[in-house]
Formats: sequence, C-alpha cells, structure tokens
Amino acid sequence: MSSFINRFKSLTGEQKQLWALGASIIGMGYSMKYAYYRAAEDYIKKGMEDQDRDAQRHLAEAHRLAKEYSTVYDPKLEELAPLTKKQAADLRKYYEVEAHKIEFSEEYDMLEYLKREDKAELAAQIKIHNQKKRDQVQREMEAWKVERAKQKEEGR
Repeated sequence: MSSFINRFKSLTGEQKQLWALGASIIGMGYSMKYAYYRAAEDYIKKGMEDQDRDAQRHLAEAHRLAKEYSTVYDPKLEELAPLTKKQAADLRKYYEVEAHKIEFSEEYDMLEYLKREDKAELAAQIKIHNQKKRDQVQREMEAWKVERAKQKEEGR
C-alpha cells in the first residue's frame, strides 16, 4: 500500500488530476447505481404493497359475501334434490374435459415453444410420449371403473 502512495506522490499534478477525475467518475457511477437501485426498490415495494392491500381488501369482501350468501343459500341447497346418476356422470365428464383442456393447453404451449426453437423432433417425441401416457391412464381408468362396478354389484 505504501508503494502506491509513494508512486502517487511522485506523479505530476496533471496526472494526479486525471487519477482524481477517474476516481470521481467511478465513485459517481457507483453512487448513481446505488440511487437507481434504491429508487427502483422503493417503486417495486410500493407497487407490491398496493397490490397486497387490494388483494387483502378483495379477500375480506369475498369472505363477507361468502358468509352472507351461505346463510341465505345453505338452507336452499339442502332442499335441492340430489343429482341423478346421469347428472353426476355428466358433471364428472365435464370436469374431465376441463382438466384435459388445461393439461393440453400447457403441453401445446411447450410444444409450440420447442418448434420455434428448432427442436421439432423433440417436440414430436414428447407429444408421442404424452399421448402414450394418456392412453395408458385412460385404459387403467376404464379397468378401475369396471372393477369398481363389479365390487358394487357384489356388495349389493
């Protein structure tokens, strides 16, 4: 460290000014970076706090409405007749279709991304693999339904 100080003392006035200018530019750059970081951090925090406040307000409103409607509609729900077998089957089928749509849309997005990245072969392999898995799950589900129906028949 002392050798640096001795070298600095041996520099001419103009060289010392250049060093001082360089050090001040670097120092100013760091201070600007720090100020920008703090400003961005404050801006992000404020935005997140606003979103959280809004979300908390909406959640409280949803809780209030749920309690209010539960007192009004719970007795009415008890008066409703239970679903018929056909209605229950239709509802189950609807849920399965919706679940498949969600799964398929995520898979579709991934496959389209791979195609854009010039990885069409990989996308095709994944698509075939996923279709085989879906077919296997479907067969297993059908076998389980048949087995379950047999168990219900034996139980009666």
